[in-house]
Amino acid sequence: RQDDNFAKSVFTEFENTSNDTTIDNDLKEEYLVKLVGFLGTLAQFQGNVERNAEISQFLFQVLNSLPNLPSKVAIEILDSIYEIYGDAEYDYDEPVFVQRNYLNSLQQLTPKIKHAVKLVDKNVDPELKAKGEDVFVNLSRFIDYKKKERS
Repeated sequence: RQDDNFAKSVFTEFENTSNDTTIDNDLKEEYLVKLVGFLGTLAQFQGNVERNAEISQFLFQVLNSLPNLPSKVAIEILDSIYEIYGDAEYDYDEPVFVQRNYLNSLQQLTPKIKHAVKLVDKNVDPELKAKGEDVFVNLSRFIDYKKKERS
């Protein structure tokens, strides 16, 4: 299917950009953040559980590369995960988030995420620091919410 190839082409673009040492780091991070946001939007379409599964697997794989991931990108991935899986009623929530045990993955990633947020210098990027702190606070809330959502 064409849209499956499309998502994979975005994954390839992300990986190629991540590994490109000729690009200015700030520009690279901005571009990677935009790609994550785009993938997050693509993953939210109802009626395409396979695409959601592919995208979420990619996002979790990238997140698992912490601490070898720019904090800005990690923060954007978490923000996207909250948006994608914010409601158990979404057709992809149970077959993807629940069955792939992403709740457990988020719990295990919590210390790495906390560290990534700590690495952001509030004097250099106060806006990113504030967003990172919000995303980290929301992580424990999101985990609690997802635990209770199906009980």
